[in-house]
Amino acid sequence: MLVEMRTVTQAAKVATATGGVHLLATKDNEMRLGRRVDVGRDFEVHREAVESVSVLFKLYDHSDRYLVEVPSGWRVTAVKFEVEWPKDPSLVHSHFGARRFAYNWALARVKADIDAKKSDPTHESIPWTLPELRKEWNRVKNEAAPWWATNSKESYSSGISDLVTSLSNWSKSNHGVRKGRKVGFPRFKSVRRGDPGRVRFTTGTMRLEDDRRTIVLPTIGPLRSKENTRRLERPLSQ
Repeated sequence: MLVEMRTVTQAAKVATATGGVHLLATKDNEMRLGRRVDVGRDFEVHREAVESVSVLFKLYDHSDRYLVEVPSGWRVTAVKFEVEWPKDPSLVHSHFGARRFAYNWALARVKADIDAKKSDPTHESIPWTLPELRKEWNRVKNEAAPWWATNSKESYSSGISDLVTSLSNWSKSNHGVRKGRKVGFPRFKSVRRGDPGRVRFTTGTMRLEDDRRTIVLPTIGPLRSKENTRRLERPLSQ
């Protein structure tokens, strides 16, 4: 779990009190100590120590590659279902390709900024964050990908998010903060390089149908689950 404090000073105190890892953050394309601390999987063990610094903090779950903010008093859980391919599989494959396209677009944008910064130190680069890169994508998407509306906007957002995560992992590894083997700078994605087909949805029309077999996703529409969806419906109905 990640604890986000209001200031870097508070985060440093939390790291000391909990024995957690004070994480780096990107600011002006430079890595500095940020406001987040990795306190491990069990936050409740450290709650008292965190609240002794400040009760004003945000909590994020990072059991997966992606951060999910956990509102106070809530618990994050996940359910996995295998679904059947729709009659037109291209509906799904198109979203996979859109995620890959957005990832490569964002990586090209970051590399262009790096090269420009080398030749002109005053060049203002786009911060390596999801909000800023997504804002730039929305500004140029009609020119960069005139067909973008064919897919859910979430496919492009998830591709950019994947790159931000990769850049963060590389930076942390480069600064000796990330455990494990050395992580290289992100490379462009392609099907030939084994990039797995995937996409995430966080907004849009999503629901479970009453037949307990149908999952509806934005733009793609209904997909039939190979399993009964009751185990997800129960917590949603409470």
